Amino acid sequence: MAESTLAVGYPELIKELGRFLPGLPFGQKGVAVDKSSLKPGLIRLLETMQRINYGSIEQLPIIGGEPMFDSTVKITREIKFGAENGARRELTLDDFALKTQVLDLVAQLCKFQDGIVLKLEIQAGLPFRMTVGEHAA
Repeated sequence: MAESTLAVGYPELIKELGRFLPGLPFGQKGVAVDKSSLKPGLIRLLETMQRINYGSIEQLPIIGGEPMFDSTVKITREIKFGAENGARRELTLDDFALKTQVLDLVAQLCKFQDGIVLKLEIQAGLPFRMTVGEHAA
């Protein structure tokens, strides 16, 4: 099992995640959230990030806080010469504790609800930076 990353000191993050991850205990410090607790769209996003390793996902629709992969989604992979360019080893694991960066991404998508992720940058299989497009009110 991979090293556990705990959401300690993130009460707002845990509250947001509680809306999106059924069964997550509210208000507890040190809550570990596993891959298996994610909804299917988020599992697909996580596995796509692990497959990319370094690169980006662009034009990703978000509906109800969940990513929806369709034909408009563009995936870009960075190739580093003389370096490891394959998928992350976590991709082969059935379940593992999610890192803080992934928990932050899930919370942001939950708050975002509906729109387009214009660009999600991936580094070492983890979300690094995200640019979103929102509908004008």
